[in-house]
Amino acid sequence: DHQLYVTGPTTSSFDAVYSDWTLEHVPTPPPEDYCRLLRSAHIGMSLQDAPRAALELAATGAVVVTTALDTAPGELAMQSRNILAVAPARYDLAVGVGRAAALLEDDRTRAANHRAAGLERDWEKALAGAVEQVVAWSEF
Repeated sequence: DHQLYVTGPTTSSFDAVYSDWTLEHVPTPPPEDYCRLLRSAHIGMSLQDAPRAALELAATGAVVVTTALDTAPGELAMQSRNILAVAPARYDLAVGVGRAAALLEDDRTRAANHRAAGLERDWEKALAGAVEQVVAWSEF
């Protein structure tokens, strides 16, 4: 059984069951629920122009299919090879999901991609360099 969650605003709320898939709309959840939802994802889809959700999903270790094409081609893949950018068309999305499913099954490659991306899950580590730079600038 597979679950597919759709988050964010939409014109109508919906829940559906297709074969062994459950589709559930989760209206914009509060931050703690959003983080929990992201951490539970194995494959994520970010169907928006901004890359933020794709990067958030990739930071949790999920494989991501995104249509965030307003960034330079390959830019998201440079952030993480677990992010697969596709054109916003049904066929391309289906191919992207197939590629994501194959990558999900390849634990070694997926884990190596996640490590190589250096997307920190610890805010203290992630911001350490920036904080040090701000402190250095303030000492002038």
